[in-house]
Amino acid sequence: MDDATDPRNLWFLNTHVTIRVSARDGSDGISVLEHHARQGGLATSTHPS
Repeated sequence: MDDATDPRNLWFLNTHVTIRVSARDGSDGISVLEHHARQGGLATSTHPS
């Protein structure tokens, strides 16, 4: 499947996300996501300093 049409490749909050293992793939409900973002690309941090 082409990356442009693969539903496991998507853009979220200006990051490229690949769903490596979906919660639907197994019986344990665990997902594995791979995120790629430009350095300094996120405007805000979700973690306290």
